[in-house]
Amino acid sequence: MMKHLTTFVAALMLLATACNSGATTEENTTPNNATSYDGEHCYLLTVAQEPVKVDGEVVQEMIDKTELSLSISDTKVTGSYNYLPAETDSKTGTLDGTIDETGKISATYTFMQEGEMGTEEVSIQLAENQATIGDQLLEKLSCMALRYNGTYGAETESDFQSVTIQNVESATFSFEIVTGNMQGCTGEISGNISIAANGTGTYTGDNCEALNFAFADNSLQITETNCDALHGMQCGFSGAYVKE
Repeated sequence: MMKHLTTFVAALMLLATACNSGATTEENTTPNNATSYDGEHCYLLTVAQEPVKVDGEVVQEMIDKTELSLSISDTKVTGSYNYLPAETDSKTGTLDGTIDETGKISATYTFMQEGEMGTEEVSIQLAENQATIGDQLLEKLSCMALRYNGTYGAETESDFQSVTIQNVESATFSFEIVTGNMQGCTGEISGNISIAANGTGTYTGDNCEALNFAFADNSLQITETNCDALHGMQCGFSGAYVKE
């Protein structure tokens, strides 16, 4: 009788241990649904305005742009926020703040507008592929595309040069260069380049041994080698260009 009682008690103890172990395991394996926002995030909003026309022909597109670039590490957020209208003064500056588990960013915005510095508190809500600032909804894109996409110009009283850069995929970008002057000299070339992490890329193609691209702070330096067949003698592709 004592032997059976001892066996029964031991079985109860084993059952209790198994139940406690299962409860502990279940508690420790509860999934963590918190979203991690760590990394680089870039967003863009473009709004087309009335273009400039001459004799009914569009000669210049007018586009307002809002750019947002964020670097997030744990709850720390830094970045830039730039409003770039086609006609009025721009508002550009930096962000410094924090992000919570819902993707809400609270940050101090230090900016320059009309030649004066200012600060204000801003709230940004991140969602899948979007960022909301006030009544503005910005769409996510690659940070390389935000950094390099656009039109770059170099113009003097007698010469004009324009470079259009557009992201194709990943680090591959298309380009088109148009150059000319008032004396009738013209030139044009287009193609694709791969831009490296340091902002440089090289194009080689028919009738052009090399076009070297070097991007830095909204500017572009192009150096050509043996591309003379694609432009006149007085209007080459080399030069310093500024992002418009």
